[in-house]
Amino acid sequence: MVSETFIIWSLGTSQGKGMRIAVVTTRDRRVSETFISDYIVVLRKLGHEIIFFPLRGAGADEWLRGSARPEEGGREWISEPCWELLVASFGESARRLTEIFIPLCDAIRRARPDVIHAHYLTPAGALCVEAKLRGLLGDIPVVVSLHGVDIFKNGCSVPKSAAWCCRNADALIHNSPAMAACLDAWEVDVQSTHYIRRGILLTKFPKPLKVRKEPRRLLAVARLVAKKGLGTLLAAFAEVRAAWPGPLTLRIVGEGPEGVRLKAQAAAAELADSVEFLGELPNHEVLGEMRRADVFCLLCCGAEDGDMDGAPNVVQEAQYLRVPVVSTWISGLPGIVEPGRTALLVPPGDPTAAANAILLLLANRDLRTKLGMEGRRFVRRELSMCKNVKHRVIPLLSRIIEQCATVRPK
Repeated sequence: MVSETFIIWSLGTSQGKGMRIAVVTTRDRRVSETFISDYIVVLRKLGHEIIFFPLRGAGADEWLRGSARPEEGGREWISEPCWELLVASFGESARRLTEIFIPLCDAIRRARPDVIHAHYLTPAGALCVEAKLRGLLGDIPVVVSLHGVDIFKNGCSVPKSAAWCCRNADALIHNSPAMAACLDAWEVDVQSTHYIRRGILLTKFPKPLKVRKEPRRLLAVARLVAKKGLGTLLAAFAEVRAAWPGPLTLRIVGEGPEGVRLKAQAAAAELADSVEFLGELPNHEVLGEMRRADVFCLLCCGAEDGDMDGAPNVVQEAQYLRVPVVSTWISGLPGIVEPGRTALLVPPGDPTAAANAILLLLANRDLRTKLGMEGRRFVRRELSMCKNVKHRVIPLLSRIIEQCATVRPK
């Protein structure tokens, strides 16, 4: 079955004289990566033509069927740094990615984009940089966006290979000072790195609700993995329940490998009747949960394997829906809130500090109202994806295209 995503994004033609952009990413559809689909929607609205190349899923099957060289490829085409990055991310599944390498290069080259925008250091960034260095893409420049797990976990586990990829991209986009520190440690040319907060697509949000006089619902939206700090949140919620006199529930949206452990932690703390694990929900249902929440909590932390969040979309979304946020001083989070004005930030891994911040908001309706109002203003002013793509990303892509054109041999 042909992916609906692929049909819409790769076969439609934009109006006007915009750029022709090849967007390469891991999957064609994933609930936790809606920002990529939103980014493509914005690009098309701004008059640019998008050719979409997911590396896995039904969308990948579609462009592979159209490749003139569907059987070529394999490990022999991949350099050691690229191979290390693929293995760091996908283990044994990395070999499958090497098998589609030559078909991917062929499909991109035949699509004749002006620029390639690869999302994530690996696999998209690594494969596109490999193709660029081998001369398999002609003169098409490669821009790589870094998002979080790709640099903090996968990249940092093989730093020499990550540095190889970053140094050889025509430009890098990152979203936090912590990412900038990694790039600096890898001696990546600062002129090729660009801090751009991607923001969120404001047009898809429902109208915020009025602030309730009697708060009764906390919300977390996250994959159930260590870096989201959900264990800390459950410990904090236990302290909140012990101190708060009224009815209160914590609703957790998401799935992941930590699910069994987190449910056991909730049961051991006798929170089973007030903590609800809702699993993975469609995006419109997630926004509905946010809209009805009194406080949004995401206590991000650094995981043992080095993984860490970049700039979580859900924090931006909660602010835009006028929901006050409790989060942590880590990575790119201080850059997507105004600490003390739109969100309360606490040290990562500190359940008591988190509990105190939550209790402060629960007890003070005026403070919840103030943070919610300021949060919505802040997101509209600083974190509109339409504005940031139009005024930051598009000029960058245009400049990279022009720079590469000036160095081509006559």
